[in-house]
Amino acid sequence: MERGRIYRRPSGFPGFTEWADKILADEESQQHKLNRKIAEETRWLREGLTARRKRNEGRVTRLLALRRDKAERLKRPGLVNLDVGRADSGGALVIEANAISRRFAAPDGGEKIIADQFSLTVRRGDRIGLIGRNGAGKTSLLKMLIGQDKPDRGRVRIGFGVETVYFDQKRESLNPDDTLWSTLCPGGGDTVYVRDRPRHVASYLRDFLFRDRQITAKVKTLSGGERNRLLMAKLFAATHNLLVLDEPTNDLDIETLDLLQDELARYDGTILLVSHDRDFLDRVVTSVVAVEGDGVIDEYAGGYDDYLRQRPAPAAAPTRRKTPAPKPAARPKTKATKLSFKETRELEQLPARLAELEDDMVKLRKLLADPDFFSRDPLNFERATTRLSAAEAEHAAGEERWLELEMRREALGRESLA
Repeated sequence: MERGRIYRRPSGFPGFTEWADKILADEESQQHKLNRKIAEETRWLREGLTARRKRNEGRVTRLLALRRDKAERLKRPGLVNLDVGRADSGGALVIEANAISRRFAAPDGGEKIIADQFSLTVRRGDRIGLIGRNGAGKTSLLKMLIGQDKPDRGRVRIGFGVETVYFDQKRESLNPDDTLWSTLCPGGGDTVYVRDRPRHVASYLRDFLFRDRQITAKVKTLSGGERNRLLMAKLFAATHNLLVLDEPTNDLDIETLDLLQDELARYDGTILLVSHDRDFLDRVVTSVVAVEGDGVIDEYAGGYDDYLRQRPAPAAAPTRRKTPAPKPAARPKTKATKLSFKETRELEQLPARLAELEDDMVKLRKLLADPDFFSRDPLNFERATTRLSAAEAEHAAGEERWLELEMRREALGRESLA
């Protein structure tokens, strides 16, 4: 009996000591291998976390610049004049919808209005989110904009050289019997062209969190999250300049969602997406097209929160009520034009705290990477693991808070200048 386990030897006592020593040596060897495996998996799972804040800063800077440009164009529609020649030669025009209308026969015998004299110009680099309640007609509008469906009236013009790819919500474009390698290199070879630049297939798959030993595995052996990542890798390797995403965040784990946001931040083409994910819209789009129903469609500069601030308030139905007694005039509330003192101080202090947490995580990972640490000191190994998990949780929450405050500060700054 050893460490709660019982071993049975069919022969007698002679040779027992050698037999027991061999069992203990084998267990020690297995424990050593397990420790190395734990260290390897820990390093892999944490890889890249220390650079996430810098990636988020890059996302915010780029997105806010795009939103400012989009807002200026929406304020001055007369300055946007894209003729056919310019679109054909430079590809500045992606989609131009001119007074389009679309109606369907409703099941109750009535009529469902999707669009009524709606116009929209999509230029290269725009990132437009289509929002609206279920059944409002978002997908129908999307199909008209990309030429899959025709409007009853008006016309949609697709710019010269526009090549479209879809994020397949059902993941049906993946062949379960293909390997990851053959999925990205169906014609053979080991090179993937991403934005016209050659990449080795193994190196490219590492960008999507795949390990080298997985590249020859079949698609059917992958988990749901891994299939999503493979589909993203395939999508971004395809030749295209218009990316269409229909509910892309459905069934994505946090790791894959973060990866998708990274790829979209680096993407220099045009994006049309349908989503109910408000946080995702706030992080990705430069404008929102709200499909309100009954043919009412409007475009708003910014993300979902900007849309909520800009949209007109719904008209309240008149009600009859008793006239209240006059009250002393209350001091009018001043609308906030900047972050509060507390929020400003928090925003200033967060980068230093995040850097401190990153240093702690580096030290803890280095400690846990020691393959003999667990067998030498299991109690401190457990404590270090707990401390690392807590530091990572605080770091992730801090990043989200920093991003929230930074985007709020920018939005308030725009409102004060309006």
